[in-house]
Amino acid sequence: MECQVDGLYALLQARHTEVLAVLWGNPAYAKYKARLTNIAECMAASLDSLQHCSEEFAEMHKDEEERVGDCLVQEMLVARGWAEKPVIVSDGPTGEPFNPLGE
Repeated sequence: MECQVDGLYALLQARHTEVLAVLWGNPAYAKYKARLTNIAECMAASLDSLQHCSEEFAEMHKDEEERVGDCLVQEMLVARGWAEKPVIVSDGPTGEPFNPLGE
């Protein structure tokens, strides 16, 4: 989950940069300056929240390294008896961890 949060952060950061570039460098959008400023502020707050989440996951990673990579949804389904492992396959074809966002 840590890697997915980091991937989401990277995607949002790219869109945030685009909004800032339009806000500061494109006079054609001057009439939307207030809206774009609001959007940029909301995106910045979201980035801060995602960074906090990533830091929390990193701390949990230090505590329980053997569980890193486990899917929380899968664990919940198995714990409640609703499914058997594996529900979600997160390994590549040769057993290596599969995370395209981490690359």
